[in-house]
Amino acid sequence: IWRKHLAESAPLRETTNSKLRETIEELGTTMSSLRAEKRRTEAVLAQMTDGIVALDSKGKIDVFNHAAATLLDRSKSEALGKGLVDLDLHPEIKRLVSDSLASGTVREAEVKLPGVPWKVVKIRAAPLQAESGRRDSAIVILQDLTDVRRHENHQKEFVSNVSHELRTPITAVRSTAEALLGGAKNDPAVVDKFLNAIVAESERLS
Repeated sequence: IWRKHLAESAPLRETTNSKLRETIEELGTTMSSLRAEKRRTEAVLAQMTDGIVALDSKGKIDVFNHAAATLLDRSKSEALGKGLVDLDLHPEIKRLVSDSLASGTVREAEVKLPGVPWKVVKIRAAPLQAESGRRDSAIVILQDLTDVRRHENHQKEFVSNVSHELRTPITAVRSTAEALLGGAKNDPAVVDKFLNAIVAESERLS
C-alpha cells in the first residue's frame, strides 16, 4: 500500500515541483525587471537639472536627486529617510508642502537661498494621491533660477548705467542750445565755444 501510495503521488509531487519552479522563475524575472526599472528611474532622476524631493506618507524623504543635493547643499545619504525639519531646510519648503497636502493643490514660491554665491530657486510642491485616495505624500520640484535672475539684474544695471551716461550729455546739449536761442548766438565771443560744447557732447553720446 505504501509503495502504491508513493507511486501514485509521484506525478503530483512532480507537478507541484514544476509549478513551484515556474513561480520562482516568474518571481525572479519580475524582480529583475523591477531592479532594471529602478536603475532606469534613478538614472533619469540623476540627469535632471531640476531638484526632485519626494516625501512618503510619513513625511520622510525617499527620493532626493543630485540636483536637489546641489541646490540645498545636502548629500543624498544625509537626506534619505529624514523629514524636512530634520534637515533644517528653507522654511518655505516645509510651508509649501504642508499647504499643498492640506489643500490638495499645487503650491509654489520663489526664494533666495543664503550662501555665497546666493541662489534663487522656484519651489513647486504637489500632493501625491495614494491608491486609497488619501493625499499623504508629496513631491517637491526645485528649479534653479539663479542665472535668470542674475541676468535680469545685469540688464537692470546696464539700463541704469546707460540712462545715467546719456542723461548728462543730453542735458548739456539742451542747455547749450537753449542758451544760444536765448540770445547767446548774438555774442560772437561765446557762439564758437557753445557750438564746440555741443559737438563734444554729441561725440560723447555717440
